Amino acid sequence: MVKQQKEEVDLSASLSEVWRVLTDKEREILRSNSTIQHFKRNELIYCEGDEPKDMMCLLKGKVKIYKDGVGGRSQIIRMIKPVQYFGYRASFAQEDYLTNASAFEASTVCMIPMTVVTGLLMSNPNLAMFFIRQLSIDLGISDERTVNLTQKHIRGRLAESLLFLKDSYGLEEDGATLSIYLAREDLANLSNMTTSNAIRTLSTFVAERIIALDGRKIKLIDEDRLKKITGQCATPSASKLFMSPPSIRWYQSLEKATKLSAGISPCSASQRLMSSTCTMNSGSAATLSSKYSTKSGSISSSSSMRSSVRRPSTKCSGASTCVSDA
Repeated sequence: MVKQQKEEVDLSASLSEVWRVLTDKEREILRSNSTIQHFKRNELIYCEGDEPKDMMCLLKGKVKIYKDGVGGRSQIIRMIKPVQYFGYRASFAQEDYLTNASAFEASTVCMIPMTVVTGLLMSNPNLAMFFIRQLSIDLGISDERTVNLTQKHIRGRLAESLLFLKDSYGLEEDGATLSIYLAREDLANLSNMTTSNAIRTLSTFVAERIIALDGRKIKLIDEDRLKKITGQCATPSASKLFMSPPSIRWYQSLEKATKLSAGISPCSASQRLMSSTCTMNSGSAATLSSKYSTKSGSISSSSSMRSSVRRPSTKCSGASTCVSDA
């Protein structure tokens, strides 16, 4: 356990955003009740299940908020940079910590008792609005990361993490190297992937001249391509996952013709793919064949397209039941 230390710290500069909305009396209360703690690299700041007693503000260093997962794997939830507040959400929610916090590197943290914070919030609506805004920003970032980490491909997730680190911690003097040096395991935990996948994907980015590696240092060579990768990782539709390229072209041609034809049967996409003839059971039958009639003429599917994709003979009987002869 790290002992709390009383130090002379200029809170008006360190906590400038909060300091501006406080009265002189409130500033004195904050100054007299704040303490400074120093944490070594990888040292825990708080643990999951602990009772939240302090609001924390990172004055120097880097901190990660993470949650232990299955099989010893961790998921990094947030990255804290100076000067950001953390550790207070659980107190507002009247629950114990749901996550862990540890220092990425030697860090200095200002600790403010939650009892003091609550009293200041009750008497100062501007301070209350400040933290409402902070919680709202954190919630928006959390929502966006949830989508990124669950719907994007591995390349997209890693590219997103590299850009996230750049936006959070900036670049070194060369204007390209990230100002934070992460172990491959930490980068994998930030990107929701295994360490081996992170190493393999980083190597691919290096081969493609998107980044350069020097130990833990990561240099962004082509940031535009990273941004492009993050936007090109949508999961293919189910139909494309199971279609060969000729089948896709035939299906697209059929779809286009279907839009031009009136009274088309509401057969599913997979049924239309397997069948060139679908019969409606709604009074008047509309037939899809190799030719589709329109007001201005007819659209004929080419014989070469039909021959390139061999489809089993299929009959549609009733409203939606398709029976294959294959």
